[in-house]
Amino acid sequence: MRALLNQIVWQLNEEMPEDLPRLLAPRIGLALGIPMPLGSPLSKADHHRTSEEFLVQHLGLWDSLPGASSLDLGCGTRPRNPFHADHVYGIDIRSDTDHSVVSADLSVAPIPFPEEHFDFVTAFDFIEHVPRVIHIGASNRFPFVALMDEIHRVLRPGGIFFSKTPAFPSQEVFQDPTHINPITENTFPLYFCRQGSNRPWAHIYGFRGSFELLAQGHGYHDLMTLMRRV
Repeated sequence: MRALLNQIVWQLNEEMPEDLPRLLAPRIGLALGIPMPLGSPLSKADHHRTSEEFLVQHLGLWDSLPGASSLDLGCGTRPRNPFHADHVYGIDIRSDTDHSVVSADLSVAPIPFPEEHFDFVTAFDFIEHVPRVIHIGASNRFPFVALMDEIHRVLRPGGIFFSKTPAFPSQEVFQDPTHINPITENTFPLYFCRQGSNRPWAHIYGFRGSFELLAQGHGYHDLMTLMRRV
């Protein structure tokens, strides 16, 4: 334990104070028997205060094409529209016809829209609530993989998916008991993006599409991911 504390003190002297949660989480976890994560491929330049800052850096200040449509998953009563689309829809457990919010439980049901319907799909603080595995009798279902397959299905070719979700090693990943899908920086690129001529790893769990990773970056405790449907 003394060696652990000495390492933390050394890191705090080397790093900026705002990095405190990121520094403490993996080392305290190590003391509790949780394996240390691999080194992050993201640099300090990939850290952002807000999703707006992240999107401006990687997409610039721009307006969507006329007639563009966007879908916000797990939106509550107000779908977000970071891409300034003309037509905005949302999906939540509760519907709200005044704001074009459709009711659906995406842990067990498909996205209730036709194929290639949207230019953008967004998920703000939603992915972490989608189960990874559901046991049904003698078989297993993979709701997170199925959801990513559905996102690919409803996006038009070249359409954009943006996710903002608490990510390991931040403590926010685990402190909420409804967070059941911990994400790392490697989850989206390895499992849902083609690696050269190799299919995405989630293919073995039923994922039929493929994305191109455009950018990733960290907020205070979130991982922001920007991908294009291919």
